[in-house]
Amino acid sequence: MALKPGHVTLGESELLELVRTQPVPRHVAVIMDGNGRWATQRGLPRVAGHSEGVKSARTVVRTADTLGVGYLTLYAFSSENWSRPTDEVSTLMNLLERSIHQELPELMARNVRLRVIGEIAAGGFDFVGALTWAVAGERTPAVPNNTRAANTMTE
Repeated sequence: MALKPGHVTLGESELLELVRTQPVPRHVAVIMDGNGRWATQRGLPRVAGHSEGVKSARTVVRTADTLGVGYLTLYAFSSENWSRPTDEVSTLMNLLERSIHQELPELMARNVRLRVIGEIAAGGFDFVGALTWAVAGERTPAVPNNTRAANTMTE
């Protein structure tokens, strides 16, 4: 079936069926960019866009798991982000910390291994403790053949 933008609308189950007919990539990387702009364009505070980004990340992780993607990298925070206003960076770090605590049980149930790539101590924010807690062996136990990475913070 040839799909042309604007000509065919598929439901979620139809789309999933179509995607499953194709080879599944071993590694998918997603650059999470534009959440603040998305919110601003809608007259919302930038943090509303970042909260929507968490929802999108959750959907991406679930979909990658459903499809059997072996590695998923979410490029979530770059070194340039430290130059944003302090209140926005603080809000992002608080959102990250809350998200880790809220999402970790489901990630564990899906046998997702959380790895952080990059400099996690760069901002001096409390999220370092949450990341350390989340990636500790007792929180994300090694599972045979567990190769999925769920969250990436890098430069």
